[in-house]
Formats: sequence, C-alpha cells, structure tokens
Amino acid sequence: MHALRPVRVLAAAVLLLSASTVGLAGSGARTVEVRTRITIENPTAEPVTNLVLTLPAAAAEAGGQRLRGAPQRSVPTGVRMRPARGGITFEVAQVPPGETLVIEEVLVVELSAAQGSGVATRAAVGPVHERYLAAEPGVESDHPGISALARGAVAGAAGVDQQVEALLHAVVTHLDYGRTGAAEGALAGFEKGVGSCGTYASLFVAMARAVGIPARLVYGWADSGGLAGPLGPENRHAWAEYYHPDRGWVPVDPTFAERQRDLLFFDPAAHIAQGYEDVSHQASFGGRGLVTIRVEREVAAR
Repeated sequence: MHALRPVRVLAAAVLLLSASTVGLAGSGARTVEVRTRITIENPTAEPVTNLVLTLPAAAAEAGGQRLRGAPQRSVPTGVRMRPARGGITFEVAQVPPGETLVIEEVLVVELSAAQGSGVATRAAVGPVHERYLAAEPGVESDHPGISALARGAVAGAAGVDQQVEALLHAVVTHLDYGRTGAAEGALAGFEKGVGSCGTYASLFVAMARAVGIPARLVYGWADSGGLAGPLGPENRHAWAEYYHPDRGWVPVDPTFAERQRDLLFFDPAAHIAQGYEDVSHQASFGGRGLVTIRVEREVAAR
C-alpha cells in the first residue's frame, strides 16, 4: 500500500493582490459555475487498486454566496462517492493498466452584490454555536496579549459593525503582509507581526472572539480583480465572517482590508468559499502500478 500523499493541483497562475485599491470598484450580484475536472491516469503496465481520493468541496454555503441546487456530476462506472468532512471522497476499486478515468462536476453558485459599511447582507439570523466564541489552536483568543489588543481596539466603538471595523484596523496596523513559511495562526501573527491571509484572518477571528463577537474562518479562493477562469494555488485564500445579531453572518476580508478605504467592504465576486475548514487534497492506493491525478477547477459566468 502506498503512503497517503497530497494530490497535485494543476491550474493557471492568477495574481492574488493585483491592485493597490483592492475591490474598491465593487460588483453587482451574479451567478457563476465552479467547474471541476478530475483526471486519474495509470500510465504503467500494472493495476492500481483501492484508490481513495479526498478533495475539498468546490464551493459551500457561506456569507455572500449561496448554492443553487445539487452538483451536476459525470462519474465513470465503478467510482463510488461519499461525503467527507469539508469535501467529498471518491473510491475506485481498480484502475487498470493504461486506463484514464475522468470525473466532472459543475456547481452553480449565486454571489451577492458587494457590501460595505451600512450595507445589509442576506445571511440567516439564528442561534450561534459557542465554538465561535471559544479559543482553539490557531485562534488563541484567550491569549492575554491578543485580548488586550482587542479590548483596546474596540474601546469607545458603539455597535458591532463599528467594533469590527476597529478590530480590522488593529489587525492591518499590527501585521505586515508576508509569507513566513511557518504555520500561520493568531498567536504567531501577533508575536511576529507578519503573515499572509491565514494569519490576518486568524488574528481577526481571535480578537473578535476575545471581545464577545462570534467569528469564524472561511477558506476558498480569491482574486482582487474578480474570479474568472482557472483556479490555481495562487488563488488559495482565507478570510472571515463575524456574527451580527440583526443580519447574521457577515463576511470580511482582513487581508484585502489593508488596501481598502472601507475596511468592511467585501466583494463576493472576488471570493469563492469552499467551507469553514482547511481541507487538503489526499490520495492513497495499492497495487504495483502508479497513478497520476490532476484536479482542475475554474470559474465561469452563467
């Protein structure tokens, strides 16, 4: 049995932070398709057996976006599917020598109009789980330094939106953008003062929770100029949502906020959320053959 290994994601590169005034142009509501094509190839003369491939969801229900119906899939005979945490698992009993399997999926996503200060969202209002107020690894809201920074930021701010704006200002003031190569998280960013999107989002979520505002991380793809065409590793992104008692879950992007005049501005057309967990691509298989797996995803207007 071959060891568990990550799946390569092959797609065209797209520059993430491409404009000095990220997202300020805004956009209206629109509907897109997220298309996935999975190619599984056995180029050897030996069979591959018991292939198990787990992928993150192409898209999920989240602030600023809604799914329209179930995914449309084309799945070869002999390929089984089952839900996985934050994604889906495909199981293939055997990939014969020299054979190629192709799995395709189309998911329709409705994106709301861009929003900012004083703009209501369509998020549902309801009970909030206690987990979105609690500390957890990477979201160290109980750290004394993070708590003090958060309390100082919101002092004098009236209302949830004003407090969130103050927290975002504190995050972008405290952090400098940069890829450290180390694990990202709120405490690491707080102590080092540098990080990429995961650090910005984690520090914001930790600070929000520290002052009693429910918040959670969101994982997916983003591009400041709007998402269109192939989705590559450069599009991988993390942002956040906070809970407003009158409007439900509201998305914000702490990384993009550093280059925006309106810190609360969020453009769904520049984001596609995959979910609330950072799910990796994984594959395992047996037999004497070898397998090549390509996962290609793209966004297309509908």
